[in-house]
Amino acid sequence: MPLDPISLEEARLRCTVCHGRRELCHEPRCPVILKYKSLLPVAKKIQNIPREFSSLSPPSIFVGRIGYPKVFVGPMLTLENETENVAFLDQPESWYGLSLEKIATLRALLTRTRTENAVNVNINNTQGIKIVEVSQEAALFEKPPEIETEIIKRPKLDLTFDKFSQPLGPISLVKKIQIGSEPAVLKPIEKLTEDTDVKAEIAVKELFESNIAITTIMRVFSVGLLGEQKNRKLVPTRWSITAVDDIIGKTLIKEIYDYPTISEIEVYHSLYLANNFYVVLIPRHWAFELLETWRPDLPNHRIGHDHEDLHPRTKYANSTAGAYYAARLAVLEHLKTRQRQATALVFREIYEQYFVPVGVWQVRENVRHALSRPPILKTTAIEAVWNYLSSRLKAPIKEYLHHSRIIPLLTKKQTKLTQFYTKET
Repeated sequence: MPLDPISLEEARLRCTVCHGRRELCHEPRCPVILKYKSLLPVAKKIQNIPREFSSLSPPSIFVGRIGYPKVFVGPMLTLENETENVAFLDQPESWYGLSLEKIATLRALLTRTRTENAVNVNINNTQGIKIVEVSQEAALFEKPPEIETEIIKRPKLDLTFDKFSQPLGPISLVKKIQIGSEPAVLKPIEKLTEDTDVKAEIAVKELFESNIAITTIMRVFSVGLLGEQKNRKLVPTRWSITAVDDIIGKTLIKEIYDYPTISEIEVYHSLYLANNFYVVLIPRHWAFELLETWRPDLPNHRIGHDHEDLHPRTKYANSTAGAYYAARLAVLEHLKTRQRQATALVFREIYEQYFVPVGVWQVRENVRHALSRPPILKTTAIEAVWNYLSSRLKAPIKEYLHHSRIIPLLTKKQTKLTQFYTKET
């Protein structure tokens, strides 16, 4: 039976649960409509997919988390081999500036492959499981490999949005799968995946120092190709993203401890995908805090916040989750390049136009973009920063000051902070 997308009218009648419970059914831009429009161009492609076909992978691998320690795993294949740059479909480092609609349309072109049965995450128990072997092999390649597949049935039209990973396209249940072509493997990846005595944290650090893209490191980490052989496991994609951000972040923190501090307070800015970021660097030893709020225009908004002072945190950042580690990494990259250290405050406001999440990559790229440009403010007075931000952030600055754990430590003259906090904003 042909798989036709739902009608636009039916899409309008459906509702979805969004991050923050914002009752998006009353908004003019609805996630269901976005999904409908993104899937429309691939509807006929899915309908015409033969049971046996060859396709390219960016390369991209997806490892699920439902049912852990038994999970579904498989490479993601493009539904459009004519795409000029298949690799671009899974290169979020290159997506800054693309609209939500464009990102959703790109990701709808990828189908997730998986078998009917989940597999154990312990790599030592997966020998002979073809889809695991193909996933691991495909994850190594520098350029898109060709993968030959026999599917059980055509994929169901779908597009899944996630606040951690990039949007995920339709699922294809496969009967057979194998690599059809084998592009070159990057030497640092080949070396570290073959070394079964090196710990995963060290391998991730070495790949980063070899200028391997973060997304590539996450992919190799996720399919269980790094670390000591006895400890190698499949890592769900969502978890691998935060794990790699955290591992590299902790490595960079150790490196910047001996750097001198910056000389004055610097403020940076980036606004992309309705995520408004202000990064404040302060002449002080390393510390970091992310303060964020969804829909600051609503009266019931709340400030989420996580922090660390001097030493990296040991407990998961429950309030801001993966965004914390992504933003921290971008700040640390900047400081490492400058060979300086600082206390960093990141203010993030998410506006109503960001009506579907597309992953924490946009947090990382937003902060990277902000820090790639000259600061919009340089000063020696912290009060000047609060005055500046109070006219640009939608949530009252006093709310951020109230929730912050780092800001009270910035001055011994606590009366100044109190005076500002009570100021009308």
